[in-house]
Amino acid sequence: MCIRDRGVGPSKVILRIFPEKTNRTADRKREQAVFTYLSKAGKGVKMLYSCPEFRIEEFFDGGKLLVEELHDMKLMKKIARVLCDYNKDEGLLDILVQFDAKVPFAQRVIDEWQPMLRDEFESYERSVHTEEAINILKRVKYMTTPEFEKEYRELLKGLSKSEVVASHCDIHEMNILRSNDHKRVMLIDYEYASPNYRAIDIATLLMETTIDYTYPVFPYVSRSEKAKWSEEELNYFVSCYLEREAALKGEDAEKYVESERAALVYEVRKAEPLVAAMWAMWSLLLINWEQFDETKDWNLEYAQMRFDMFEEYKESAMKLDCEVQIH
Repeated sequence: MCIRDRGVGPSKVILRIFPEKTNRTADRKREQAVFTYLSKAGKGVKMLYSCPEFRIEEFFDGGKLLVEELHDMKLMKKIARVLCDYNKDEGLLDILVQFDAKVPFAQRVIDEWQPMLRDEFESYERSVHTEEAINILKRVKYMTTPEFEKEYRELLKGLSKSEVVASHCDIHEMNILRSNDHKRVMLIDYEYASPNYRAIDIATLLMETTIDYTYPVFPYVSRSEKAKWSEEELNYFVSCYLEREAALKGEDAEKYVESERAALVYEVRKAEPLVAAMWAMWSLLLINWEQFDETKDWNLEYAQMRFDMFEEYKESAMKLDCEVQIH
């Protein structure tokens, strides 16, 4: 949307019209509260006007990232810095606590989303008819079981010492904006912003390097583990994040990174299967099963992909504990 510039205000704005209904896992009031706070703090897109039906935002002269750009070292450093500032913002955390107390999002997923899946899963099974869809549901049904809950909660224990921060919870390349002059990077889309363990956002971004949401044919998403950050890239990103954290705390960056990096990388590895499970459950809960079309709705395949990631990363996380005990 463009308006004539008369010397007052921006010449271009974004008109964001809200749908009448949002999916039940998202929270528009939360998103609006975070957007308003970051706008006033100069850390997000500037809000010009807002009402329940729509919002007018200042036009951001830039665009979303491509997944391959997450391997650009200079860009990784900027993202790490912005993410750390977001995570460590006490004012933002105070706002999020009003919605969730200080219960981490990863905890609420198993407390709230798994019971919803368990109660509704029979209706899911009645809604699918092709052999492929039936087999997918048979596989992901494991997420409704006590065994899955036990595994998930056991993995949560690996984050018990991780700091609870203001977390974005849905950070990926399409939720990161970069200005056209490459000077500014910011996070957008705050529907899932919540108190959460510090490692969750980094683990989410790490896993998103393997997923391409621009795949041209159904289910319009593909996965490649070969594209995942290497150990060197992960350590670099974590180091950049910790350098910024040290600056915020007024500590010596080199010493701080050296003392904290191994612990944060461990937390990230422990968080990976949890993140995969979160989005597998989310994808199933997002489906409108009464109008489910197996040839058009990509969420079922996405749920299977995320569940497969949970199974793979779960094994890696468990082996990590064994390695720590050996050393």
